[in-house]
Amino acid sequence: MTPTRKDEGFTLLEMIIVIVILGIAAAAVVGMVAHVGSRQSENSDLQVGTQLIQECAENIVSQHRRDDNFFNLTIGTGSPNCYSLTAYGGFNTPVVTASTYTGSACPSGATCKELSIALTKGSDAFNPVALMLIFYN
Repeated sequence: MTPTRKDEGFTLLEMIIVIVILGIAAAAVVGMVAHVGSRQSENSDLQVGTQLIQECAENIVSQHRRDDNFFNLTIGTGSPNCYSLTAYGGFNTPVVTASTYTGSACPSGATCKELSIALTKGSDAFNPVALMLIFYN
């Protein structure tokens, strides 16, 4: 009995087509993996930057709650740094800018200050975070 075409297996042309299709799929996967790797670095920077700004804000709020003179003395100077926080992982020290709040959101009988916390890493700047501290007289 002579073998028929079905019993012979794949032809060379069919094998080449499969290899080309697998090569295209592999190139697409490699491109996606490389893209994900670059985004992980950006996400890491966002997480670290956000944590530094949050730590700075929490430090300011805790100092304000703990020390009655903190509002008038330390915040009043517009400290250029975040009260003992230092540079970390390529990020500069967070910069705090204080100003007297003059808007209508300050409760009556209280004094309010608006704080802005800015953070940079190299030439990249994060959006500043605004806080309002209230001192009840």
